[in-house]
Amino acid sequence: MYEAGYARRAPGFKPALTDDQRRRRFQWALAHNPDKHEYGDGLGFNFRRVIYRRNTSTRRFTYDSKGPYHIYGTESAEAKRIAKQRLDKENQRNKEQRQRLVPQARAALQELGDADANSRAWAWAKRHELKRGDRSRGGVDGYRHSEEVLKLLLVPWINSLYEEGRAPLLLEDGAPAHQARISLEYLEASHIQKLPWPGHSPDVNAKEHA
Repeated sequence: MYEAGYARRAPGFKPALTDDQRRRRFQWALAHNPDKHEYGDGLGFNFRRVIYRRNTSTRRFTYDSKGPYHIYGTESAEAKRIAKQRLDKENQRNKEQRQRLVPQARAALQELGDADANSRAWAWAKRHELKRGDRSRGGVDGYRHSEEVLKLLLVPWINSLYEEGRAPLLLEDGAPAHQARISLEYLEASHIQKLPWPGHSPDVNAKEHA
């Protein structure tokens, strides 16, 4: 193996499941059981609706349809500059909208007797700023996932499935790029339905080999 270029690797570590995680993943498995009445009847949840992701090439696919794939390249300095400009512009537009809503939020909190209504209202406005997202694992953040995959490839393909009369459900894991606010808000604005996915559940992971 060393002659082939492989080096020693530290074993991966997966934390043990908590009781709450066990409960939530068990409830998920019951709610998405493909067999409603007896084993093999296939009358329960229809996994053929689900859009899966092949990790090696970021290709998306369903039971009988292959979607687009994308390979991330190295992000240039110019691309980073454009990304910052776009986010700054979008945040400024959103900030103006939120500032008009802050007085309403403050009044509602004051009516509820919240002594800290003013700071809470402004904290709400601050919390909704769009950022690039975490890229500490894998080097791809929510902005790149949204711009390069969701907008250009995935959402148009899912819309084409809707036009064919299908009802697809998008399955994504908990990668930071998938869970970034900028990615989630774009999917919500595009009316893309996602399959709920409990964390730390390899034994009910429908997109991995079992």
